[in-house]
Amino acid sequence: MLAVLAFASATRSTVYNTPVETWTADELKRSVEELRGISVQVEPAGSHGGPTCNGARFAQEFGYRLRSLRDYLSDSVDNS
Repeated sequence: MLAVLAFASATRSTVYNTPVETWTADELKRSVEELRGISVQVEPAGSHGGPTCNGARFAQEFGYRLRSLRDYLSDSVDNS
């Protein structure tokens, strides 16, 4: 995101939220357990996370496509 902004010839806004996936702690827990085969514990009070932001403006203005966290997690799995 910083490289895109640094090399942009112009921007339409002075403020952008970072484009990110929004996952609850429970969703992340399930994916890590499934992909890595390890047990993850999440405290009940923290399983829903906090406030979220919307990075759609940045993604639309600069044609930015986020690579999913699940893809990164899958890449880290040893398939040998």
